[in-house]
Amino acid sequence: MNYKKNIDDVILSFKPTIFWKDREIIKQQIKNWPYDNVKKLIYKINETELLMKKNSNSSLNILSNFIIEQSTITNN
Repeated sequence: MNYKKNIDDVILSFKPTIFWKDREIIKQQIKNWPYDNVKKLIYKINETELLMKKNSNSSLNILSNFIIEQSTITNN
């Protein structure tokens, strides 16, 4: 299917690179969510990862806050 190929191409070309284990999840979100929501989430994940790496002492809190924030957004 051409649509599937386009999704794969986009995921492979995305910068910063999407970790290979996350690609299937990203594909599902692309199919279920509007483009802008997926894009925002990818950027937020990357920002959160960088924040956790810079502040390793509080990484658990940072991750917990991210999860709670995203679940609140998703459920509304």
